[in-house]
Amino acid sequence: MKKALFWVLILVVFGGCSFKTEPNLWQYKSALAFESYKNDFLRGEDALAKSEYERALDLAKSSDDLRQLGAIYLGKCALDLAVGIKNECKEYAQIDELIGCKKLHNYFLFLRNDTKALQPAYLPSRYRRFAKALVQGDYEAAKRAQIDIEDPASAMIALELLRTHASKRNIEVTLKKVSFYGYKKGVVHLLEKLKNKTNDIQEKKRLEKKITILTKE
Repeated sequence: MKKALFWVLILVVFGGCSFKTEPNLWQYKSALAFESYKNDFLRGEDALAKSEYERALDLAKSSDDLRQLGAIYLGKCALDLAVGIKNECKEYAQIDELIGCKKLHNYFLFLRNDTKALQPAYLPSRYRRFAKALVQGDYEAAKRAQIDIEDPASAMIALELLRTHASKRNIEVTLKKVSFYGYKKGVVHLLEKLKNKTNDIQEKKRLEKKITILTKE
């Protein structure tokens, strides 16, 4: 049970640098707090998300092993990226050399879109085909790989890394996944991307109405 709880953070964020022993209480409580943060953040519950993020950080700072702290910093960076918030992962960058974990380091490079230094083999399996295509500059293959990513948060992250190469279909498929989970902040962001992608005036108006309905207090 303890091991399963610990992997909540590992699976959500980067696939992890595993520990040799069973995680201690602070570790899996930190992982659960981060999972709550992720869900609250993507659903637009910002006050709750802030509280859970601070709790995850406080718990991660219970040890001189900085891997979990680094994972949380990267997790926040990834979720910001997913909804179009600028985040250069500076907090993680400050402790990267103190951690010395290739998986974390390459996830950091991945989020920064540093395809020259990135080694896709160190990324979680769900990202590898997509990342390999990015490294090769094969954006058609990258677009196909992005569509095949099942996890909604991961699909959003990959979509942002496609930048201007993302097609309307990439956005629509990702929107469907994100909508299923009720991730309101993600839904609104993707509707905005769809609106900017289309030249159809009527379609733009329809999407704008949806955005207005979802964001109206």
